Amino acid sequence: EVAKGEQAQVDFATFKTPFGTVYALLVVLSWSRVLWVRFGFHQDQLTLLSGLHQAFRAFGGVPKTVLFDRMRTAVAGSEPGGGAVFNVEMLRFADHYGFKPVACRPYRAKTKGRVERAVSYLRRSFFYGRSFRDLEDLNDQVSGWLAETANIRVHGPTGEIPGERLEEERSHLMPFPVIPYT
Repeated sequence: EVAKGEQAQVDFATFKTPFGTVYALLVVLSWSRVLWVRFGFHQDQLTLLSGLHQAFRAFGGVPKTVLFDRMRTAVAGSEPGGGAVFNVEMLRFADHYGFKPVACRPYRAKTKGRVERAVSYLRRSFFYGRSFRDLEDLNDQVSGWLAETANIRVHGPTGEIPGERLEEERSHLMPFPVIPYT
């Protein structure tokens, strides 16, 4: 278990739609289990950084650490001992927002189990059985699902509602920077 405001976990997931392959960027606050999701056509660094910015805004602050897998948009390579070497842009972004980027060990996806389970939940509870006109419609629907289902349900492992836990966690998040990242 992690402390309030301590960690967020991040991942991309791939989805097939009638209008092409899309990628969901998922960000989960580890203590409250509040989920933020946006779909896009790319898994690039701009998508990741703008998504993190939007997620932090939605959460009302910034966690102390952000846990990534070895995605190239965050991690440039590995040290001889296996530690992650973050790319320069991610380090600048993390410094601006005040969080510490952390990477899972290679091939250890279970290290970020909260966001991995959120991917499965997104597929089962939201994506399957729905139709979408375009990317805008997909993001409108996922925003509604987050507000009306995902973040107000009783979360299995915690037995509490993520949105209510966020209210408690918010005071433990670091303040959102006044000056936007460019």
